Amino acid sequence: MGKPNTSTPSPVNTNTLFQAASLSKPVSAAIILDLVTQGKWDLDVPLADIADYGPAELRQDPYYRMLTTRMVIGQCSGLANYGQDGDNGKKFIAKPDTRFTYSGVALDFLKQIIEQKAGKSWEEIAQDFFKKAGMKRSTFQRQLPDGSTPDVAKAHLTDPLSNDSLAPLPPLPNNGHGVLAGSMLTTAEDYLAFLQYCFKNNYLKSTLLTGALSTLPPTTSPETSQIQWGLGMGVYSSRDPEKTIAFHWGNNTGSISFCAMDMETGNCVVNFANSMNGPTLFQRIAEPTVGDITPLFQWLSKYCNFNDGNRPEKPDSIATTVHSIHLLADIESQKPTDSMQKMLLLMPSKPELKPVESQQQTLPLSVSVPQQIGEENNEKQNTEEFNPTPSSTTPDSK
Repeated sequence: MGKPNTSTPSPVNTNTLFQAASLSKPVSAAIILDLVTQGKWDLDVPLADIADYGPAELRQDPYYRMLTTRMVIGQCSGLANYGQDGDNGKKFIAKPDTRFTYSGVALDFLKQIIEQKAGKSWEEIAQDFFKKAGMKRSTFQRQLPDGSTPDVAKAHLTDPLSNDSLAPLPPLPNNGHGVLAGSMLTTAEDYLAFLQYCFKNNYLKSTLLTGALSTLPPTTSPETSQIQWGLGMGVYSSRDPEKTIAFHWGNNTGSISFCAMDMETGNCVVNFANSMNGPTLFQRIAEPTVGDITPLFQWLSKYCNFNDGNRPEKPDSIATTVHSIHLLADIESQKPTDSMQKMLLLMPSKPELKPVESQQQTLPLSVSVPQQIGEENNEKQNTEEFNPTPSSTTPDSK
């Protein structure tokens, strides 16, 4: 249930397209890794040896010729994210391959080089992969080759004239260029198909979904020590019980997303919401499938601004559409009633609710969420206060 647009009566369904936001990044990484398996790309050739990239200022940087594809999709490029230090790619903020630097800028540079080398648009390359992965409706372009523009769940923010309701944002531009970091449009079913395809593909499972970085920047936060990064996705290691969870989150203005996969069983969950409400709900929805991930959400909240974003002054309910699909790797053991959840969640903001601490807690149809604001800021990445991205946005999503 729920609506892709609060101003229309049409309900959300399994074909509803959502902004994937930064859930685009793992898919982009998988597409590149697929090119590697075809012998069409090399992860370790310096990008500067293939083609020039970035602004003129960056080309004067001593680290310019060090950057490789592996570093870019493994989020250790040394380049900043949009809105952070580095003037959107005019300089490196760290030596490549020495620390975690979450960067959509680096992915955009990589896209330009791949398109130039392949002689194809990123959308054409992506569609070849989508066919293999069973992603029937996904696209990086708002306008399709035939000129049509598919309906997309509209992003929503709190209506400034009415504190108890959400207002849809303007539609996405039809001429936006496909951005690897955050412009993919997809359905929950398509993204689930993507995760399952990667889990069953030995190469993608061992690269995209497996931690490659030994450490993140030093921090006083204990949950950071439980997180590594693969060539495309984060990897969270639970200690009690021992469990490994591949994950990623997305946070465009008015549209957010989250996915997680149990790396032993292949059980996975995909969440999309077309408002800034959702992270607390996402945790509750995911935990029955992948187990307790409270430390992971504490990390996302503290360092990635992945928080519920609407604060109504009135104590009335704010409705937001959350489309969530769960699927076990062993389909036969799955109960039919658990295969898909589509719900309209009414979420009055009440600060007294604590974060979910046990996967045994259930998610009622109407739930309360903490009164938190995911404010965008331009905090610097440094070795004491890790902040990979103030908001997972790209030029097209601002």
